[in-house]
Amino acid sequence: MKKILILLFAVMLSACSNIGGNADKFESQYVKSNLIVGKTTQDQVIAAFGSPDSKSLDNNGNETWLYRKDEGFDMLSAVSGYIPGGSAAAGANDARNDANEKGTYNRLWVSFNKKGIVTSWNM
Repeated sequence: MKKILILLFAVMLSACSNIGGNADKFESQYVKSNLIVGKTTQDQVIAAFGSPDSKSLDNNGNETWLYRKDEGFDMLSAVSGYIPGGSAAAGANDARNDANEKGTYNRLWVSFNKKGIVTSWNM
């Protein structure tokens, strides 16, 4: 039983280490300053945001990249019912989700033309 509790505690700590891992990259001001339509290249987007979570190509050869916010706290929410005091952790997760209403978002789409230049972005 003690080993199980230690394992659950370790999982909880590792989930906490992921909180906000890339949250600042989803703030409106950061996005606006790093994505300039008609100027920013794919290499510059990778430098600012990292590799995209997914890519899609339309019939005209234009590419769209999708970035998703790191959701490291979701595992903690899933196990919170099994851990004494876990409801407090679930409450912290709810507070994190509420922060999204203050200028941060969960997804970012960036579209490029055939030359790899940003044509639009959306959050």
